[in-house]
Amino acid sequence: MSPSEQEPVSPLPPELFSPSRQNRESAPEEAGLLTRRRSWILSGILFLLTFFTTTTMGPFWTLVVRTDVMTDLPELLTLESIRRVWGNPELLKLGLSFSLPVLLILLAHELGHYLTCRHYRLRATAPYFLPLPLALGTLG
Repeated sequence: MSPSEQEPVSPLPPELFSPSRQNRESAPEEAGLLTRRRSWILSGILFLLTFFTTTTMGPFWTLVVRTDVMTDLPELLTLESIRRVWGNPELLKLGLSFSLPVLLILLAHELGHYLTCRHYRLRATAPYFLPLPLALGTLG
């Protein structure tokens, strides 16, 4: 073998830069656990944001479909709409009567996907809810 074909020799012992056999075997499991935990944390944050947007937009949708009520609530999330809905118990009650059923239906639907994937041992993230600052307050 010529000198150019030989592998270079490192002055450092290989243990310093290559994980031990035990660490290599447990690293993927720990990384998977961390990824699942992050997935559930992100899912929880998105759910809370979606709860906030749907509750804030709920009074608009509840009142706009009624023919006996005129509403001046904006159809998008603004600081004024947030202040009005969350500061008025009647509007907040309307918002909750809209958001809770919508989110319960979406949660049941998305958990169906998640549990089916788990049943068939398919990789799946936690169910994600997508908040939207206008219209219904969510993309689903």
